[in-house]
Amino acid sequence: MKASTLPFFIFALFITACSSPEPPRRFLTAPMAIAYTENGEKKGETLRIRPVDLYHLFDTNVKKKWKKVHENSWSLIIDGRNTATGKVNRMVITLVVDPDLNDAIVVREMRESGRKFSADEAAQLTRTLDKAFTPMR
Repeated sequence: MKASTLPFFIFALFITACSSPEPPRRFLTAPMAIAYTENGEKKGETLRIRPVDLYHLFDTNVKKKWKKVHENSWSLIIDGRNTATGKVNRMVITLVVDPDLNDAIVVREMRESGRKFSADEAAQLTRTLDKAFTPMR
């Protein structure tokens, strides 16, 4: 019995190691916001999109995965091939729980192929993605 259990255990560890972790459901379904400061006070622009929707917004012809950054922070990594050049572009969107905004999820950082977006660029792209989102009923 022990001889047959060991290969199964090794196989199970291999499958677990190869599978991409996913944020907890609470994180995936939390509301998102764009954080900004007004009159010295932190505020949030509420969005319709949630992290799970953000994941599904991107084309099916890309590879997507989640990477845990911290307990309350995850990065969505999207790899897509440029059909004109054949080059693979990588976009990384790092999301974090913001306790100052009632635990809304905000974009902490956005990078594309190594280029870090400014806070204004990230906010604008997040707004564009939010506008492109069509909620399922």
